[in-house]
Amino acid sequence: MPNKKVSRRNFVAGTVGGLVVGAVAGVAIGEIGFPQTKTTTQTVTTTKQVPQSYSFLTPLDIPASSIKETVSADVVVLGAGISGCAAAASAAEAGVNVIQLEKYSTATAPGEFHGAINTQELLAAGKQTDAAAFAEQLFEFSEGRADYRLLSLWADHSGTVMDWLLGIAKSTNTNYFEIPMEANGLDYLFGPSDMLNNGIGASEFPVVYQMLISYAQGLGAVVRYNTQALKLIRPNNQGSVTGVIAKNSDGTYTQFNAAKAVIICTGDIANNSEMLQKYIPWTAYGLDSAYDIYTNTGDGLAMALWAGANIPDGPGCGMVHFFSTNKLPIMFGRPVMSPGLYVNKYGDRFVNEGAPNEYIAPIVVRQPGHTWWQIFDSQSVNTTLQPTIQAMLTTGEVTTASTIEALAATFGADPTRLGASVDRYNQIIDSGTDTDFGKAATLLGPKNTTPPYYACESPPDYLVGIHGPLTNTSMQVLDTNDVPIPGLYAAGNCTSGFFGDGYPMHLMGGLAKGHALTTGRLAGLNAATGSTS
Repeated sequence: MPNKKVSRRNFVAGTVGGLVVGAVAGVAIGEIGFPQTKTTTQTVTTTKQVPQSYSFLTPLDIPASSIKETVSADVVVLGAGISGCAAAASAAEAGVNVIQLEKYSTATAPGEFHGAINTQELLAAGKQTDAAAFAEQLFEFSEGRADYRLLSLWADHSGTVMDWLLGIAKSTNTNYFEIPMEANGLDYLFGPSDMLNNGIGASEFPVVYQMLISYAQGLGAVVRYNTQALKLIRPNNQGSVTGVIAKNSDGTYTQFNAAKAVIICTGDIANNSEMLQKYIPWTAYGLDSAYDIYTNTGDGLAMALWAGANIPDGPGCGMVHFFSTNKLPIMFGRPVMSPGLYVNKYGDRFVNEGAPNEYIAPIVVRQPGHTWWQIFDSQSVNTTLQPTIQAMLTTGEVTTASTIEALAATFGADPTRLGASVDRYNQIIDSGTDTDFGKAATLLGPKNTTPPYYACESPPDYLVGIHGPLTNTSMQVLDTNDVPIPGLYAAGNCTSGFFGDGYPMHLMGGLAKGHALTTGRLAGLNAATGSTS
């Protein structure tokens, strides 16, 4: 049973003092290395220089003589995030032999919220979402870049797939929370019963994956960690994919034969700088990763490409958020969550601060220095926030001064321009109408009139960069003629076709993981049974 219900907005605001830390992301595909947990800031190192070619376009050459072990199964699942765990559990449920490979030392993936509509609980409460209308909203936000059939697939099945997952949670006494969404459906969060009080750490993220892995193992599935899938087996890119070659932690190679199918569930490309340059160039500016395990390096995209899959030119979906401070990795760490005054490095206001993150993201990324500062005064610092502000003053995440002009000097802004921005914003609050950027009157206040004044830098964080092969509604990977490649499926953030170039968080938070969960289960069932429905 769920521990309790809490709104996503209150959850985010309530974690400010806890300074929530995230989890996951890797090494470049060409390095074929094994990622370690990082204790310092990881930056997605990129350059605006577009190379003439990219290293990942050249297939890896793994001589047959280097393969020291051969293992066979019906279905081989690559990756142990939510899509991979759902795929492995579902295939095992269907009664086939399953092997799941994960290059990291445990199951883990970025994010924590799993979105769904029309679950049994929602329907029983009379909260039904029009699935077709919601799919249309997602399609419109994608500006026509998404495949409407994939959007409808998720909208039609997300509720039943979530019911399946919650059924496993209840049967295994795994705790979960319901997070009502302001717009559509519910988010589900899995973890310890005290999670919402103590904040979420990286150790809590794998709870749902471990639950699914244990469930799959109970059905006979085998999981091998520290095993990085590198190359699909499809000679001359003809016929079926019959397996995959993987590298073990000791440097040896194993060939995993798949009698029925291989399912790619390897996650996104946010920590592969070349892939970002090619497929999501607007985010290729050296953004910091919000997560502290860097395994999302586009392995699945590369393997699918080498096997003849259709990888669209892009742009892919760059999920960029602004919940951190300049001390990373920290999620939801900004001291004042309500949108006040945002300025760029010169001290100029540049955006409607009340707009959704997915609208602000490309604006901030294109600001000088690709960052912004939140400006607030002592009126915004209530008793609850005071200890957090004091701690952030010590770390340098927050700066303070007795005047606006002096505050500008703390982060290198022009004091005249910052002063003008503050004065203008105060005038807008007094008038009740934002004629500059169209911000809603309910989100304008408070004014910045009471010293001391504070500034908090909140550079953008890279959560995930979603791009990969195209699939049909059976989650079969398509070749360059849009024909399914026999024996190859894919699910989750390593696929294209569900998102445009932005993430519609205003329509549903947790949509990426909800999509990964749903497509992972469908891929697992279809791969095991050979169904194309």
